Amino acid sequence: MAQAGTGVAATAPAVACIENDDFVVISREGPDVGSDIIARKKPDPHTKASCVFQVRPSDYKIAKAGEAKYVKALQGNMLVLDQGTGPSPRGLSVVDLLKRKEVWSGEYYNEEEDAKTGPQGVTFWRYLGPGKEAQCEDYKKIVAQSFTPLMVIKGTLSFPGLQFKPQGAAKCVVGQ
Repeated sequence: MAQAGTGVAATAPAVACIENDDFVVISREGPDVGSDIIARKKPDPHTKASCVFQVRPSDYKIAKAGEAKYVKALQGNMLVLDQGTGPSPRGLSVVDLLKRKEVWSGEYYNEEEDAKTGPQGVTFWRYLGPGKEAQCEDYKKIVAQSFTPLMVIKGTLSFPGLQFKPQGAAKCVVGQ
């Protein structure tokens, strides 16, 4: 279908679904940044959910387009969201769909390895803060190239306890 006066075909925003036995999460791309995101409890674990973005009165409205939030993963009742419009560090948050609220948020570095979600939690490079010369072997080189040294540490945020357990030592990486 063409839009009046533009000669350009109108396209519907992309819709994506992710589901498990208990929930279906439906996201619809926004016109600029972020997604409209809703979650709904499935009436039966064996039923395949309809992947149509249509808000029902019982749906949990998680985000609106323009908020720069994107679905990363669904594990049990925990929904992992990415937040941001630029390079690392980016926001990472966990929403408990049973409680219908965000239960954890922080920043992560995804340039080397993206966050991975599994039954025990989400594993990612957690952003600790800007790197200092004493911490970063290549500090002067990074700064000379107009980049920012960042301190990160790999670890797992446990489900359901939401405790971050580091795996090894912190390291200095290049950020923008």
